[in-house]
Amino acid sequence: MAFVFDINELDLGELEDFAEATGIDPLTLTDGWQPTLKAVRAFVWLIKRREDPALTLEDARRVKVSELAALVPSVAGAGGGSAPSPSSGRCTSTSSSSCGATWRSTRKR
Repeated sequence: MAFVFDINELDLGELEDFAEATGIDPLTLTDGWQPTLKAVRAFVWLIKRREDPALTLEDARRVKVSELAALVPSVAGAGGGSAPSPSSGRCTSTSSSSCGATWRSTRKR
């Protein structure tokens, strides 16, 4: 299972916060972009902050990989792989790209 971060799920303030936290302008990203760990942390921070406005980027660092599936929607059958096993912390897929995260933007240019 691959995680997909969808730009359409963020409001303008969150997009700006993502840019400040990562140094990456999210409006320049294209479909299929492979996010850095810093970008994943920022996305987790933005999503979890909706429930807890006091949550910090540092707090987001403590989110376990096994918790990501509950935070980020997955694409059914994307890459044909699986998420990292909570016990091993490693992807069990034979496809290296299916264990990571990708960026999806359906905005029109």
